Amino acid sequence: MSLKVSKAMKEVWEWKEAVYQETKDMSTREGLEYIQKEVDKMLEEEGLEKVWLSERVYTLRKKDARPGVVMEEKEDYSVEKESEKDE
Repeated sequence: MSLKVSKAMKEVWEWKEAVYQETKDMSTREGLEYIQKEVDKMLEEEGLEKVWLSERVYTLRKKDARPGVVMEEKEDYSVEKESEKDE
């Protein structure tokens, strides 16, 4: 019996492979910095900005949103920052 792989899953695998190829010769720190810069570019392109909820956690909102308004509560976009002690 063969498993059917969805188009979405294939896309995820392609993205993961692309990131691996772009970062495989970098140190962990360089790789994380590269990925964060790419995330920041994507947020800019999509008109989103980070709203820091604490020192290590942020959520996203549209740049033109009223202060204090974050994106819909249905989806959780929160991301933890890399700890400074992991250097």
